[in-house]
Amino acid sequence: MGLSKELRIRKTADFNHIAENGKAVSNRMLILRWSPGKTAHSRSGFAVSKRVGGAVVRNRVKRLLRESINSFNLLEGYDMVFIARKETAKADYKLIQESVKDTLKRSGILKNELPI
Repeated sequence: MGLSKELRIRKTADFNHIAENGKAVSNRMLILRWSPGKTAHSRSGFAVSKRVGGAVVRNRVKRLLRESINSFNLLEGYDMVFIARKETAKADYKLIQESVKDTLKRSGILKNELPI
C-alpha cells in the first residue's frame, strides 16, 4: 500500500519551498531535501527526471520510493522531497530501501536513530 494523499507533497509551491528553504543530504542514488512542514504529520514528495529513464522506469522508481517510506518510523512535522539519480533505475527494492534509510538517518528524521 502506498502513501495516502495527505502524506504526499503534490503542489509545485511546496516543492519550491523545500528547495529554497530546506536542507539536503545525498548518497549515490538519492538526494533528500527536507524542511519543517506546514502540517503535524510528515509528508513526502518524489522527483524523478527523464534522465532516470522512460515513464515505466520513473513510475517504478517512485512506487519503490513510496513503499520504502512506509517501512520506516519517521519524526512528525517534516516535508521531504526525494530526488532520484540515474543509479536508482537499476536498483532493486532492497537497495532503494537502504538508500532511503541512509538519507533519513543522516538527516535526523528517522525515529530512534541519531544523525551521523
